[in-house]
Amino acid sequence: MTDRKQSKEEIDVLNRVTLFCAATNSVTSAWLLPLYHPDFEREFEVRDRIFCLLISGLTDSAYEYKTRVNDLKIRAKKINSISCLYYLDMFEAYTALIIDLLEQIPREEMIALIELRNQWLHGNWTEAHKEKRTVYFAKDAKLVKEKITAAEYAEIIRSVFSRPKDFLTELRDRICNYRTFFWANDRTLGNPEIFAPIHQDLMLHSDFKGPRIVLEIAAPNFKPKPEENNRRFLSLYEMGKILLAKLEPRE
Repeated sequence: MTDRKQSKEEIDVLNRVTLFCAATNSVTSAWLLPLYHPDFEREFEVRDRIFCLLISGLTDSAYEYKTRVNDLKIRAKKINSISCLYYLDMFEAYTALIIDLLEQIPREEMIALIELRNQWLHGNWTEAHKEKRTVYFAKDAKLVKEKITAAEYAEIIRSVFSRPKDFLTELRDRICNYRTFFWANDRTLGNPEIFAPIHQDLMLHSDFKGPRIVLEIAAPNFKPKPEENNRRFLSLYEMGKILLAKLEPRE
């Protein structure tokens, strides 16, 4: 850690870069456990609602990152914050994995999921009386913000909610079984012993010489071969078994 007193701009950029990672970690740390813990195995409705909050939170955090990252990079360059620029690139790779996960959710199901989140969390229907409705979904490795008519929105909600089987339970199982590098990287960044030295690095700005901890985040399109048995390329259910094993008391 540098002894040099930081400027107000350096402190502000540092805080904003830190929040990019913390935003996602706060969502996953709050909601992951019930989705894989055996105590909730028969609590289908509870898991569905928690899954809804998880996906909505990941969507919000990824959208905020993509919306604000370019401006923050410009600010980091102006103050020659080598550390913030380095970790912004790493967090961008992390966010790409979030978007890849979200891209496994079809547009119509994402719209219905966020509608449920708004009803359950806020007790009202967001933009219910507007002629145009704002929807978010992932496509072609990007988060898309789209305006659609209220009539089209209502038809999408009606078509998804009228399915014979609960779309949310099927969607949850599909996403929780999807293998990705996201869960392992997320739990790594959520570990205080890992994130503390990252935060110390960020504080160095122009004095940054290299990372204390190197975390290589694979691109979403990289899929290891089955025979490689990569222990970081896991579904949430597989990751959950590893996390639960760490909680078991040792003899």
